[in-house]
Amino acid sequence: MSPVARTTALVLGGAVALGGIALCTVDPGGIALVAVGGLIVASVLVEGRYRRGSGQAMGTSGRWQDTGEREIDSETGQPVAVWFDPVSGARRYLPLGERP
Repeated sequence: MSPVARTTALVLGGAVALGGIALCTVDPGGIALVAVGGLIVASVLVEGRYRRGSGQAMGTSGRWQDTGEREIDSETGQPVAVWFDPVSGARRYLPLGERP
């Protein structure tokens, strides 16, 4: 999730929860809004745990592994090696001899 989307979701979730709290002073039906707002905020905060390390630039983590696969790049016609990051599951296709 982009930083802008993350901030937007946190602000909207907080606003919904606060609106629910305000509504609870008048009507017990505001509990649903508090729950929904809290769920939005909690999901955004927990989401960051699952992408830990993905903000690093590709190739700087030192965890890339050569899979041994070789292919011909359809655009350039040059042979490429396939590299795999076991943490994120990402694959990179680099010219032979180049390392991520």
